[in-house]
Amino acid sequence: MEAESCACPFCGCESMVWPDQWEGSVHLVTDCENCCRPFSVHLVMDQGQVVQLEIEP
Repeated sequence: MEAESCACPFCGCESMVWPDQWEGSVHLVTDCENCCRPFSVHLVMDQGQVVQLEIEP
């Protein structure tokens, strides 16, 4: 699986997330590498490709 980049909703710094499945919805909570605040990432996958990405604080 390839990494997907997303911007931290708090500081705007770009972070990388690694989806762990090929199909369907993936919910991840990750910490920003810059400000260390956690945020939620929701990805919708289709055959290993991200077709939708939502970020929430």
